[in-house]
Amino acid sequence: MKKAILTLITAIVSLSCYAACISGDCKNGKGVYELKNGSVYSGDFKNGKPHGLGLIKTTKGICKSNWIGGKKEGKAIWKLENDSKLYCSYKNGKKQGKGKLVNADNKVVAIYLWKNGKLIKQKKAQAKKKTVGVVSNEEIKVGEPAVENHVEKEPVAEVKPDLMPGQMISFRESFSYNTGDGSFLSNLMGSYLTADYSVRFYGVVEQQLGDRYKIVITHGEILDPKWASMNYFDYKGYAVRDMNQKIGNAIFMTQEEVVLVD
Repeated sequence: MKKAILTLITAIVSLSCYAACISGDCKNGKGVYELKNGSVYSGDFKNGKPHGLGLIKTTKGICKSNWIGGKKEGKAIWKLENDSKLYCSYKNGKKQGKGKLVNADNKVVAIYLWKNGKLIKQKKAQAKKKTVGVVSNEEIKVGEPAVENHVEKEPVAEVKPDLMPGQMISFRESFSYNTGDGSFLSNLMGSYLTADYSVRFYGVVEQQLGDRYKIVITHGEILDPKWASMNYFDYKGYAVRDMNQKIGNAIFMTQEEVVLVD
């Protein structure tokens, strides 16, 4: 009897970890799920749990990883503040093995080692010092360049690889609202004193059609400015409403209009 009660309590606690399905198929397919702690998962589901490729947004950052039975499994990438990134691996939902932290310039700033979710080693990466001098024959033998030719090269245009189905992307959109109360003069003034909002949408690439990609919007966020007009928060509800109405819709965009989410 005690075992049955304990099993029931465990099941209830497990179910209470999740809040509601925002859009899509959160049972067996692709969907967006919001947890009670405010985190949002978007990606593949199987038997009502994250299973496959998915992206979760938390207060710590955004993590892209593979999931098995509701737990992270394998390699993962965390996008943190200041555009820094944490590369790590998971086993049964816990960090395992080596990891590294890189800054916005893609330079390694720290190296980590986890075991069963516990950080057991941390080392700050040291900047390499530039040395000027004569290169020995031994260094030449192992393939190190002895002298660099200081010849100006023409800049090579960056070529972005084609987006692949299942990849997560983001793009920005602006919402603007007339702050008038309905009268002619008020609406005229309201067209100048607008409440403006910057929204970042996230989506999943489904397929390529010519030079455009079919993208399904999974979720979005209002990018609150450091300073806002007095009526900013009065109209924010409208921006949230219009943002949510786009979630789940399919749009067609070129590769130049979106940013790949690592």
